[in-house]
Amino acid sequence: MRSLEDCLQNSGPASLTERDTPRNAPPARRTAPRRPLLAESTPLEFALTFHVEGPRDRPSAHVYRDVQELAEAADALAFDIVWLSEHHSHIHLGHVPSPITFASFLLGRTERLKLGTAVICLNLHHPIDLAEQIAVADVASGGRFSPGFGSGGTRPEYQLFGNFMGAPDWRHGRFAALLDIVAAAWQGDVPGCDRPMPIPAHQQCPIPPADLPRRVWIAANSEGAARICAERGYNLLMSCERSEADYQRLRAAWLDAGGAEGAGGVSAGRPIYIGEDDDHAWEVATPAIHALWDRKQGEGKLPRDEPKPATVQAAAERMRFLVGGPQTCLRRLRALHEALPYTNLNLEPRWEALPQAEVLASLQRCAQHLMPAIRGW
Repeated sequence: MRSLEDCLQNSGPASLTERDTPRNAPPARRTAPRRPLLAESTPLEFALTFHVEGPRDRPSAHVYRDVQELAEAADALAFDIVWLSEHHSHIHLGHVPSPITFASFLLGRTERLKLGTAVICLNLHHPIDLAEQIAVADVASGGRFSPGFGSGGTRPEYQLFGNFMGAPDWRHGRFAALLDIVAAAWQGDVPGCDRPMPIPAHQQCPIPPADLPRRVWIAANSEGAARICAERGYNLLMSCERSEADYQRLRAAWLDAGGAEGAGGVSAGRPIYIGEDDDHAWEVATPAIHALWDRKQGEGKLPRDEPKPATVQAAAERMRFLVGGPQTCLRRLRALHEALPYTNLNLEPRWEALPQAEVLASLQRCAQHLMPAIRGW
């Protein structure tokens, strides 16, 4: 049986093909040759990420309708991408365990917008299954799918699928191998391999458009993930929760591993609410800031013994939640761009205790006041 590495050594990233090892042992690590995917500089894009959240007792159909309305508005307002998150068993309040399915539905409700995932927890899935689902969505939509992959997830989600979460090095090794299998499947001719799972040689169908790899984003919350991203020539997606110093550190790791300015996208962003002016913005966003603080402490993303700041403004700053009128938001995003010259601005506009009408109004203000200025940077 030919190895995946033998097939791809001259045409794409290498895979990990050592013989079987004990079930929970980490795959061996190798450096894959970088594939330059983007020949020209990447224009600045506007992305929206929806975690598709809601209380457990709220019907999922109602949550889906809200996100559908926002995606259709984003399409009309000339946003570039809408990404959907994957969460199982209502972890992190998520109502969408299958973001590819929901994204495919939204592709049918929009005309120009790219839809995708931010992110799929790749280690939870079989790579051929995911490669096929994404290929179908991309072919059917005329090349409008934008997949994002991550190596993380939560321990309960790994347990739900009977998977071993493992240490970061193990997760990164498996993640890299699975990425390479997905890439091979999109090329159409999949060689057989033994690791990280046995896959027989076969020909893939359908084969997605050749530029699909240029639309792949890799979530990097660590330098190891940033290196995996760079070695494969993919776009770098960094969490909206990260500090400017974190962004700079992760981007430096990406560049050091072969990422190239102008040859791949770099995404940064923030949770956001844009009001009519600063006073209006804080009046509307204050309940959402309080709700998010309580939630983050409950989930352990903030220390449970950390006192809530004395002002809502300080709480928002602690969580890197951007609140203000158009000029304030523009100034803050400009400062972020100066610290990290992102090519993709990823905004998270939908939050508990923020009314749907206000989320829509915030998107409209973004399109009217922020987009024209930011696209010119």
